[in-house]
Amino acid sequence: MPNVGGHRVLMRANDGIHMSMAGYLRLSSPVAARDRRWVSRAILTATVFMLVFNAVSPLNWSRQQPPRWVPETARALSETWTRQVSVFGVDMPRQGAREIWDAARDARFIGQDPKTGGGSTPAKAQTTPSALAPSRTEVR
Repeated sequence: MPNVGGHRVLMRANDGIHMSMAGYLRLSSPVAARDRRWVSRAILTATVFMLVFNAVSPLNWSRQQPPRWVPETARALSETWTRQVSVFGVDMPRQGAREIWDAARDARFIGQDPKTGGGSTPAKAQTTPSALAPSRTEVR
């Protein structure tokens, strides 16, 4: 609230020590607006980053769901999006990280028998266009 000289001063409660709610809202509203803008930009940036560099995750999710309208629609959209994004090679870092993980998982000490059992993840992830082909499941 401006004083006699036109300068802004804190709006105090009647006890002279604590700020009133109106004063608090007046001081915090520009900060809250700036924080909302910052968080909105951070969420938008993360969403775009994940859509480009982790495009296969919605596809994997949709393949694990029972055949219904939402998973089938998500699968169709994800297959198209994954094909379009892979043209630019943005899936290469993910594939490289996957190959490093597979090599580390399959590594053995000298004299150790080769791996015989299956792990928690498949040995080779199929990222070829044939792996992205639509499945022949009936939606009822």
